[in-house]
Amino acid sequence: MRKINSILTILILLLFADHAIFGTLNTLGKAKVLLPIARILSIVVILHAIISIILTIRAAKVSIRTKAPYNKENQEYWMRRWTGLAILFFFIGHLAIVKKQKGQAFKIATAKPIGKISFILFVASIAAHLVINIKPLLISLGVKNHKTINTILNVLYAAICAGAVFACVLSFIGGGK
Repeated sequence: MRKINSILTILILLLFADHAIFGTLNTLGKAKVLLPIARILSIVVILHAIISIILTIRAAKVSIRTKAPYNKENQEYWMRRWTGLAILFFFIGHLAIVKKQKGQAFKIATAKPIGKISFILFVASIAAHLVINIKPLLISLGVKNHKTINTILNVLYAAICAGAVFACVLSFIGGGK
């Protein structure tokens, strides 16, 4: 089940990159978000969430049965779960906002302050989830060289942060026309 979740994660990353690029371009009036890809992304994210919840329940049962929760040692593990829940929460809000637009492009620049804050928190929770989960993903995909992992992590961290800031700035200044 973990391997399936790793494969789903790679698929999510690819589909999310597409959605983020076209969403930003859509805000600028340069392209349209590809709705079928956005729907596939939604389905894959939901499958990933379901599998992650199942794996978390299994891990919790083992820690209860062995009376060894290792909570302090597993802070990163639980941060993965909390950021995932934050994404799920903001994802539902994102879907509600997009559905409310009824086919029109979502323009963050014209959104109410709560919509803008929600959008920023959504992007931040995605970035945090990616940063916390990328190393375990690389390990699960068989990357064993620590130097390679650190190089990949540093490039991805920089790209995630730069992309999140770029998308938010463009979304705020580019929409509403």
